[in-house]
Amino acid sequence: MRRRILAYVAMALAAMMLFGCGASTKPISYTNKDLGVQFEYPNQWSLREDVLGANVVVIAPTAKVETFAPNFVVVVGDKNDALFTLSAEQAYKAVENSVEGFSPVIYETIKWKEMDAVHFKYSYTQETYTVLVDQYQLIHGDKTWSFAFTCDKAVAVDSEKDFMEIRDSIAFAS
Repeated sequence: MRRRILAYVAMALAAMMLFGCGASTKPISYTNKDLGVQFEYPNQWSLREDVLGANVVVIAPTAKVETFAPNFVVVVGDKNDALFTLSAEQAYKAVENSVEGFSPVIYETIKWKEMDAVHFKYSYTQETYTVLVDQYQLIHGDKTWSFAFTCDKAVAVDSEKDFMEIRDSIAFAS
């Protein structure tokens, strides 16, 4: 009997080590009433506000020392910001002229959540890695919005699903 109990305890410990002890995969909900936005992000990611010109940055964990962590950035600005009043082509040229080693993938005007938006996808080389950027820009209310997912090309496949889930969960306050 004692041997059987020890076996059950050993199996329970092994299961906790393999699958995590109570680790939740439920996303974390973020709401910022001042910005008028809310979204969900993976519970393993960390959130910071007001970082280097960004209103909100959500950062993924990374085990690779030679890369930077995938991140989701929210920047909110004035509706009259010159970059947001440009056409997709003009905005693309502005990015192309300001990012060294710029390599375009997509630039287009799209409908996103029933709003007109500019969608950019591009990459550039920085130090020893290739940075991939997937960015949406739009005007909602009296504010301009930029949502961007940035990651090292080496971890893009692992993180793109998380970005799509964050992007799709975005909601604006009325």
